[in-house]
Amino acid sequence: MNIVKISTYFLFFSYIWFFVESGSYVSLLKLFSVFVFAFALLIGLRNVFKKRLIPKMKTWVFLFFFNLLGSITSLYSEDPKGSLVVLFGLNLYFLIFHLCGYRFSLSKEKLVEFNGILIKISLLLVTYALGSNPALTLSQFHTLFIDRIRVYGTFVHPNELGITSFVSLIACFINLKLYSKRKYKVFMLLAMAYFFTCMILSDSRGALYSFLLFLGVYYLLAFMKQLSSKYEKFIPPLVMLLVAVCYAFMHRGIFTDEQAIGKFSTGRLGNWKVVWDYFITNDPYHFLFGYGLNGVDKLQAMGFYTDNGYLVWMYEAGLFNTILVLLVLINLLRKNILSKSFNTFGVAIFCSYMVYTTIENLLTSFGILASFYCWLVMYTALFEHKVHINKKRVKQKEVIAETKSKSA
Repeated sequence: MNIVKISTYFLFFSYIWFFVESGSYVSLLKLFSVFVFAFALLIGLRNVFKKRLIPKMKTWVFLFFFNLLGSITSLYSEDPKGSLVVLFGLNLYFLIFHLCGYRFSLSKEKLVEFNGILIKISLLLVTYALGSNPALTLSQFHTLFIDRIRVYGTFVHPNELGITSFVSLIACFINLKLYSKRKYKVFMLLAMAYFFTCMILSDSRGALYSFLLFLGVYYLLAFMKQLSSKYEKFIPPLVMLLVAVCYAFMHRGIFTDEQAIGKFSTGRLGNWKVVWDYFITNDPYHFLFGYGLNGVDKLQAMGFYTDNGYLVWMYEAGLFNTILVLLVLINLLRKNILSKSFNTFGVAIFCSYMVYTTIENLLTSFGILASFYCWLVMYTALFEHKVHINKKRVKQKEVIAETKSKSA
């Protein structure tokens, strides 16, 4: 077992254990595992540092402005040291995404192996959390919304079980599609049934709807890829039907009525409005540069659990850095669309993740499992297209060399 595989087991164990049992030592364990994983990736890729692994100029430009804006935000925050530590941590995560994306692009077997480790650790810790205290598991209620029975065992919160199930289901689905052995497929289907049951028990609607969106986008893209030119005429009516369905929902007030949005977001809308009106837009400087990259702690101390990744990052980093991060995500979407063999997974993950982060603080909270996993897999598309082109060139060179040898 190589160092990368060992560090991956350690990483996912610490990430999910953080959900199962809270405490300062668990946070330190998770932080240590991230450093170990980054070091293992550097060691594992020490012999394959090539030109395509070196970031392009636009990546350096992004990192320059990201750190410049992050430094301005930190220096004028209430806790400059803590904010700069978070900024350093974000840079470490971007390094991990870059290295891991490159690794996955070289071989889909690496991604299958990575997902397999996540699935094994999830099965172990979810089963432990749900089975270690049966009485608690069977009688757990959500204290605020008493009509919702939410089973979560020893997880810190039902949504943590939902997040773990969401990520594990995506990992199972990808492996189901990429790995062909029948016995393995049966195991993946059983694992998916188990994680989906856990998601339903947690009653995490954000996780459920986001996963269903992932499936819907994946199968829609897969269907469109299979269409030959003679069936392309059906694409515009499908798009029009989708628009009509969205309009019907809007007409019913699901997206426009505040009460409906509040109910759908489980009461989050009130927090969002207060944070936006009284903390973000009340001061020009904070609107542009935020309160500090660890500023969400202040909100939580006052009882504002915003659970919206876009709003939290806007509060912490300000408008300029929020636009910067969204531009990076749009670029990742573009790369995933252009990738030859991975676009159905990448685009589906992007869409589900962008929806999920509207009701959970996931946009740049890389210490949360869903955020870490989705960014990491989406990064694969940055290299996948180049690897495909390079393989094509190598084949062409081999054909030319073989032709010359025959003619000689």
